[in-house]
Amino acid sequence: MATKSNPMQFDKRVVERFIRAGVVKREDYEKHLAALTDVESQSELINTSITDDDLMDDDDDGDDDEDEG
Repeated sequence: MATKSNPMQFDKRVVERFIRAGVVKREDYEKHLAALTDVESQSELINTSITDDDLMDDDDDGDDDEDEG
């Protein structure tokens, strides 16, 4: 069973694996979800777009991966 000392067991990316393995009970996960605070009103909408040029030319982002010392 997951405890507060290991909150990663409820991480949505791995929780289904933990449920299948018997590490987390589905009812405990459902209780965890029900206890979460709704913070949608504190969120901010961010509009983004990506073009084909952005996908093809990832080296022109202005960041140098290596120091040119």
